[in-house]
Amino acid sequence: MAYPGKHAGVFIDNNLVAEINDATFTINGEIVDISSFDSGGWRERLLNLRDATISISGFYADGDTDGQVALRTAILTQALVEDVKVLADVNVATSGFICDAYVETFEINAAVEGAVTVSITLQSSGPIAVSS
Repeated sequence: MAYPGKHAGVFIDNNLVAEINDATFTINGEIVDISSFDSGGWRERLLNLRDATISISGFYADGDTDGQVALRTAILTQALVEDVKVLADVNVATSGFICDAYVETFEINAAVEGAVTVSITLQSSGPIAVSS
């Protein structure tokens, strides 16, 4: 089933992060080489550690106390952000992923000919689950 992008959403502890118009949730797997003399000349690999990267961007909203401001505060205080949820469709609870994460970057950009924008990157900490 395809989802229209306009129905997507990013939440922090069930609070929608305001003014976001682009979100990417990437699950990463670290592959390690476990080749040995017994591998018969072929590489053998093993999936080791996994994590997620969450990248969001949109228009800067300094009044969004439960969303953008909470993320800005988290990077300044080195706080873990609990229950970060990225949904493909806010009307379908199981359409995305949920995890705890640290804010890695918080970037504000202003240009004369446009609106002030924000770009935020988070790195997961701990298990990743399908949202429910």
